[in-house]
Amino acid sequence: MKIVPVHICRDYFGLEIDDESEFADWAIALSALFFSDPTAKPATRELAVVGGDRLIKLIDRSIDAIREKGAKNEQPLARLVALLDQGRMSRPDIHSIMLGMIAGFVPTNVLAGGNCLDVILSRPDARQAIDAALAENDTAKLDRAIMEAMRFKPIWVGPWRYTSRDTVIAKGTPRERLVKAGTVVMPATLSAMFDPEAV
Repeated sequence: MKIVPVHICRDYFGLEIDDESEFADWAIALSALFFSDPTAKPATRELAVVGGDRLIKLIDRSIDAIREKGAKNEQPLARLVALLDQGRMSRPDIHSIMLGMIAGFVPTNVLAGGNCLDVILSRPDARQAIDAALAENDTAKLDRAIMEAMRFKPIWVGPWRYTSRDTVIAKGTPRERLVKAGTVVMPATLSAMFDPEAV
């Protein structure tokens, strides 16, 4: 499953990827640091630093390849290289943008795809909705069935966040709470998927 988003990074983003599996692992290492390391484990940071270094080198090789080809295209990296060549952007700017795109895209899609497939294979109602959409060749119905399956197993239970200022949550409801600045919170994404006021 992890190779599909890697192909998108290659074919759509415009990256020169030699080893697809390593590329995915580097992206996952960065994502683990950014999104799932609330206790700041040294090993997680070390893996992310190595992954980031490897990805920056890959991005630099990709920039060089785009310049060598000289062809103008609309791929995101090629567009950034055009801005670099016009002096409107620096190489570190491109590194930051592309690292964010890679670390945000590859792991998210691997996890979302795997979770969605798990729901479809384990819930008969989800499987029936997919089968019906496919039998009718109805893309809109298929999209709705996939989105509904994803509701049952989102990519994470909730992100870790730090409150920057005192904040009132659920103001005016019986659940109203004051959260003090500096508090670590976890908005419960999974819980929100079944909130009767929204679903």
